[in-house]
Amino acid sequence: MTFSRWSRLIETLEGAGKVIHSDKAVADVKYSLRVEEEDLVAKSFNMKVITPLNTITKISGNITTVKGDIAPYIGTRDNPAILTLNLEDGRELDFSVVDSSPIDGNYLIKGIGEFTESSK
Repeated sequence: MTFSRWSRLIETLEGAGKVIHSDKAVADVKYSLRVEEEDLVAKSFNMKVITPLNTITKISGNITTVKGDIAPYIGTRDNPAILTLNLEDGRELDFSVVDSSPIDGNYLIKGIGEFTESSK
């Protein structure tokens, strides 16, 4: 038996939103996100039997600040802070910053969990 991972794109999102830290809007941003599902499957050696084991949803992308600054709130590489992105469609995404270029306001982000409905 062998194990394989298969990924598929579920959704792409682009728009304008707000970054929230401790219930306070700290920046207006433009975002571009990818929602992917990754399946872990077990395959028999003759490839005739495929057994799904687990499916994980991954959300990643980038944000660019338009107004405000999230740099003071992103934490460190070893201890990233959890921020919230409010999307145009009313959903929210908790995320952490994976890589940044604060000088030009670009941030590579990784979602934590899945989308939730906005509490506001």
